[in-house]
Amino acid sequence: MFLVNRRSGFIGRLVVLLAGVVPLLLFGLSVPVLAAATDSWGVYQHDAGHSGRSNNIAPSQPGILWVIQFGTSGKPSSPIVVGEDSNFYVGVDVTPFDKESSSTTSTESSKPDASGHSGLFAFAPDKKVRWVSKLTGKVTGSPAIGKDAVYAVIGTTLAALNKTDGSVKWQVPLNGESSGGIMLGNDGTLYVGTVKGKTLYAVSSDGKIKWQYAASGQIDGSPTLGNDSSVYFTAQDLCLYALNANGSLKWKYKVTEKGAIKLSSPILAPDNTIYFGMTRDDGLLTKQDEDQKKLGKGRLFAIKPNGGLKWYFEAKGKSANMPALQKDGTIIFSTTSLNYTDDRQYWQGDCRVEAVMPNGVEKWPSDSADNSHEGPALIDGAGNIFVTSTDGFLTCMGKNGVMIWRAKVGGKVSIGPKGILYVAAKSSIGAVTQRDLSKETKQSEQIQDESNRGSSYGTSLLIYIIPIVIAAAIGYFFKTKISANTDGDNKGDSEE
Repeated sequence: MFLVNRRSGFIGRLVVLLAGVVPLLLFGLSVPVLAAATDSWGVYQHDAGHSGRSNNIAPSQPGILWVIQFGTSGKPSSPIVVGEDSNFYVGVDVTPFDKESSSTTSTESSKPDASGHSGLFAFAPDKKVRWVSKLTGKVTGSPAIGKDAVYAVIGTTLAALNKTDGSVKWQVPLNGESSGGIMLGNDGTLYVGTVKGKTLYAVSSDGKIKWQYAASGQIDGSPTLGNDSSVYFTAQDLCLYALNANGSLKWKYKVTEKGAIKLSSPILAPDNTIYFGMTRDDGLLTKQDEDQKKLGKGRLFAIKPNGGLKWYFEAKGKSANMPALQKDGTIIFSTTSLNYTDDRQYWQGDCRVEAVMPNGVEKWPSDSADNSHEGPALIDGAGNIFVTSTDGFLTCMGKNGVMIWRAKVGGKVSIGPKGILYVAAKSSIGAVTQRDLSKETKQSEQIQDESNRGSSYGTSLLIYIIPIVIAAAIGYFFKTKISANTDGDNKGDSEE
């Protein structure tokens, strides 16, 4: 009798299992999986190391989600920063039509999507304006999103703004405008440089100046932070500065290449190698002088943590823009080389995107359809690379340098949650999402005859019912067989 109960229990469980699992297998239904954590773009080039790399996967086929056209009434004055909640912030330089109020209205098909004075604009995910900063003026450099505030340099003032309404929590006067943007430390310290003021500031999260460092050249880039709170930045004196956490000079690397005129903002690799690009003065090129021909080539520099030169890579162009870092350590940067006629007249540019391995060896070069690149490269969670051109094109290419798509949506680009690309263009801001190529097909399929729909519903119902009936029949068959065997066993026992 004990054997019979165990077998009956097993059959019962088998029936339940088949009844529940078979329909799932037939339909191919999947168990819900928790979505991956969202990755924000809260500071310039994504993080304190300026990796330019997001964990979110950007569109493989671009589709315009929305556009806000400012027209002649204003223009974005900063890149867009995006929070984990998909609220986003951008500086807008509004052109006043009323000299007394210094305000105007930006339009999108005559709709007042953005209005007011110049300042920091906060937008909801649906592109509606949440607020405009109470502090007025042009936002210079990239804003930064903190835990309890949004930070921006408005005019020559570093301000902490309440996320809810844009009111001023505190403000610190600077000795000039910023250009590169604000960087946030893990302890909430803000780091920002001034252009004409040639000063790097460290400001606490409650608005008190911790220290300031006077450089020998204008600071038009964004500082980069190390894990030990070291601060790295470049200046127009062609130096890369490394400061200790207390603001004292750690070391300084001087670029001495002839014809060098500009250094990009630095980025920091996990092994603490610092990378930055160099641009040369193309005006020094002469056709006759083979030595000076080299002056048209920019360079990518790799600097050791102690300030020594690790290597440099000769770029295939006059400029090496700010690099970005792939997950495997590959350095990605864009460049532009200029073509000339025999009498040295410039007539067009040849753009390239280059990949260099951590040892300084070229991985691949990729020709571009653009005439001139601007700004740093971006990298998404799939390793795809995004670069923008000066004539308003955004190009997406794979990690091997092969172009995937190119669209007229160029500008200052950020990658937000869900992989949405946020673009601050010359006179508009926009969002680019994954294009739904199947939407048109789905819409056409939905236009069906009602009788066909009823038939499909009936078929679907049968697919659910049939496995249950089969499972029940199997269970009944085994149960009957076991019962018969049990009766036989009992009969045998009685005969004995």
